[in-house]
Amino acid sequence: MTEAFITNILLSLFTLLFGAIIFGEIFERLGMDAVIGYTFAGLLLGPSVFNLISPESMENFAIIGAILILFLAGLKEEDASALYKNKTAIGLGLGLLIVSFIFLFIVFNTPLTEWIVNEKFTLLQVLFLALTYAVVDLGVPAKILMSKKLLNTDFGQIVLNGAVLNVIAGLSLLTMFTLFFTPEFNYVITKILGIVGFMLLYLILFWAVTRFSKYFMLLETEEAQFTITLVIILLMAYMTELLGFSNILGAFLAGIIISRTAYSSTRDFVEKFKGIAMGLFIPLFFAWFGLELQLFGDEGIIANIFAGLFFFFLACFIKFVYTYTYCKLKKIPAPGLIASSMLSLDVESLIILILAINIGIFTTSEILSIFAPSVLLTTLLVAVLVKIFLRIEEKQIITKK
Repeated sequence: MTEAFITNILLSLFTLLFGAIIFGEIFERLGMDAVIGYTFAGLLLGPSVFNLISPESMENFAIIGAILILFLAGLKEEDASALYKNKTAIGLGLGLLIVSFIFLFIVFNTPLTEWIVNEKFTLLQVLFLALTYAVVDLGVPAKILMSKKLLNTDFGQIVLNGAVLNVIAGLSLLTMFTLFFTPEFNYVITKILGIVGFMLLYLILFWAVTRFSKYFMLLETEEAQFTITLVIILLMAYMTELLGFSNILGAFLAGIIISRTAYSSTRDFVEKFKGIAMGLFIPLFFAWFGLELQLFGDEGIIANIFAGLFFFFLACFIKFVYTYTYCKLKKIPAPGLIASSMLSLDVESLIILILAINIGIFTTSEILSIFAPSVLLTTLLVAVLVKIFLRIEEKQIITKK
C-alpha cells in the first residue's frame, strides 16, 4: 500500500467527513440508508480507489463512533426488567439469535463453505462468523416502525424489544467467545477474576447513579452532566477493553447506567449526544469501514463477491423463515413485515467482525470484503420486502394497534 496523498490529520478529517455527508445525503435521497453513503465515501477516498486517506489515520475516530453507537443503544433501556419479562419478545429476539447461530455454525463448517471461500475456517472463526450473521441491526427495525408510525404500538414494541434482546444476547456471546479463545488455564482464571471485578464496578456505578441521579440535576450547567456521562462511558469502555473484551460492551452497559439518571430523558441531553454521534463520529465510523475495504486483489470485494452473496442469502433465508414461523405460531400480526425488518446486517455485525480481526481471530481484513456487500444488500432487501408486506398485511396492523 502506497502512502496516502493527504498526511495532515485536519485535512484528512475534513475530506472524509465532507465526502461522507455528501454521499450519505445522496443515498438517503435514493431511498437507502445514509450509512451506505458513508461507507461508499470511504471506499472512494481510501486505498482501493483514490488513496487519499489511510485507514490507520481514522481508526481512533472510528472507535469513538462505535462506542457512541452502543451507548445510545444502552440508553434506550430505561426498564430492563420489563424487557426481560416480555416472553413474546424473548422468543422473537433470543430465539432468532440461537436458531440462526446454530444453522449458520453448521453450514460454515461444511465442505460447501470451504469450497466457496477457498479455505477452511477454524472453529473460532466459524463461531465469530455465525454470530456476525445471526445478530440483527437495531437501527433498521426502529426506523421502519417510526416511519410507519408503529413504534409506540404493542406491535411495534414487540419488534423493537425482540431486536434489542437479540443484540444483548449477541454481545453476551461475544464476551464469552473473547473469554475462552485462548485456552491457557491462567489466562481464563485471570479473565474470570477480571469479569467479577468489572461486574462489581458496574453494580456500584449502577447503584450510585440510581441513588444520586437527582443530585446531578443540581449541577450548574448541562455541560457538567454531559462531562460526567462521557467519563462513565470512557471508563466502562476502557475497563472492558482492558479485560480483552470489546470496548463497545462497556459503552452499552454505560448507556444502561446513564438511563437511570433523571437528566437522561431530557430532550437537550439526548439531542446533544445524538448530534455529536450522528453528525460526526458515526459517519466517520462507517467511512473508516469503507477505507478498510478493498475492491480489487485476492482479498477484495470483487474476488469474494460469490462468498459474500452466499453468506448474505443464507443468513437472510434462515432469519426470515424463523421469524415468520414464530409469528405465525404466536399469532403475532403482520408476520411478513416483522420478518422483513429482522434481516438487516449493519453496525452490530460489523463491530463483531472488527473485534475478531483486532484480537487475531482473522489474520487479514478479507472477511470485511466478504461481509461488505451485506450492508447494502440487506438495506435494499428490507426496503423492498417491507413495502410488499405492508400492502399485504396493512389490515392486520391497523386492527392490532
